Amino acid sequence: MNPSVDLYFYFGVSDAFAFQGNKPDLYISVDYFDTGNGSLSLQYDSNTGNTLDAFYKDGGSVALAGSNTWKRKVFHVTDAYFGNRQNAASDFRIAKFRRRLFLPGSGSRD
Repeated sequence: MNPSVDLYFYFGVSDAFAFQGNKPDLYISVDYFDTGNGSLSLQYDSNTGNTLDAFYKDGGSVALAGSNTWKRKVFHVTDAYFGNRQNAASDFRIAKFRRRLFLPGSGSRD
C-alpha cells in the first residue's frame, strides 16, 4: 500500500443481498482500532441520482479519540442504492487520512 495514493478501504455488498435500491434502509457496522486523531468517514452509493455526489454520498463519520482500543461504529443509511457504481464495482468505502487505519482482517495502512 502507498499512503500517498491509497486513501480508502472499498467494500462490495453481495448483489443477492442488496442491489440497485432494492434494500435502501441498511446499517453498516465498522470495527476499527481507535488510534491517533482525525476521523473515519463513510461514503456510499445512494439512490439520490447518477452523479459522483450520489455514488459517493457522505454517510457520516466518527471521531478518533486515541483510546488504543477496538471500537465499533454503526452507520444507518436510508437511501442505499448499492449498484456497484464506486471504484472497482464497490458499494461503499471508508476513508481515513494521514494516520494508520486498522480494520479486522485487513492489515493496516498509513
